[in-house]
Amino acid sequence: MIKVNFRKKGLIGICLVAAICVMGVGAHSLRAAGRVNTTANVKITAAVASSDTSIFAQDYKGEVVVKLYKLASLNEAGTLIPQTGYESLDLDALPKEITDTSVQDIKTNIVEPAMELIGDEADATITFNKNDESSGFANISSGAGLYLYVPQDAEDNKYRYEFTPYIIFAPTSEYITTGQGSDQWTYDVSFNLKSSEIPLTGKLKIVKTLDSINVSLGDVSCVYKVKAVVDEKTVLDNVYTIDFTAEEFAESNTAERILPEDIPATAVVTITEEYPGASYKLVDTDEKTKTRTIVAGETVDVDYENTYNDKLIIGGIAAENHFVEDENGEISWVAPEEEAPVVEIAR
Repeated sequence: MIKVNFRKKGLIGICLVAAICVMGVGAHSLRAAGRVNTTANVKITAAVASSDTSIFAQDYKGEVVVKLYKLASLNEAGTLIPQTGYESLDLDALPKEITDTSVQDIKTNIVEPAMELIGDEADATITFNKNDESSGFANISSGAGLYLYVPQDAEDNKYRYEFTPYIIFAPTSEYITTGQGSDQWTYDVSFNLKSSEIPLTGKLKIVKTLDSINVSLGDVSCVYKVKAVVDEKTVLDNVYTIDFTAEEFAESNTAERILPEDIPATAVVTITEEYPGASYKLVDTDEKTKTRTIVAGETVDVDYENTYNDKLIIGGIAAENHFVEDENGEISWVAPEEEAPVVEIAR
């Protein structure tokens, strides 16, 4: 148990209490005005700081959910008493003074073990819509104690947002949080959400259908130029191939390829069939270039349909990355050990 020693105003007492700091709360020395009112309601507020320049703070517009778990109650004398199920927590790890290293100590000795003990059912939940509000709160009846707050992951069409769980002590005082001002207990406490963003991605699948094939001409290679742009920034610009052998065509006249790269969600992708294959042509010549928008966690398809064009140009399996683009935007194939194009691609 942690004992909070109270002294009269003007004298400094030691209180192992978590107060607002950069990460949420920390331990401070304080002077206490009186005994703790254990029957008072506690109001705990989760907020997005106005100075926060993170992507979450600036761009996220959805629901924010924070679960609160009461790890210990606080009696009138200022003693922390672990709640049922949290008796194993080392509350002595709460430091007498906040330092850069004590934040990590609190994480290691209290926050992380507590995260292993909590369940799905929280003691209270804070919910607000960040499209309209920058904070939300929960009122807890007779709630004096030590709380673990656990913001839930959030997601929009571009990012998944993860948050730092931490502890907060209620009640607190202006003197505890700032080192000056009133030492009167306040049962209205708050913390700022600290987030990190993880970009979401999707896949692009190119599907090629050959209506007919001249097997005497050998294998068929089709070449696609793929360019992806997010917020006017190019995030992918590459060339890919789909190859048909006569044997594969005998089994199915459709082949597909999922690009190996993960493409950022919301990217607008332009796909151009630069080379339909020797002796083959697009069924719909207006469909040479198509656009698709990448959706997080999904594979977006783009389809092309080709047919034999009655010419007798022998094709072959394309060697990806041997296709190069000149200053005029023309795509041509370069043999691996040659410096100059040896086969120019019909357009």
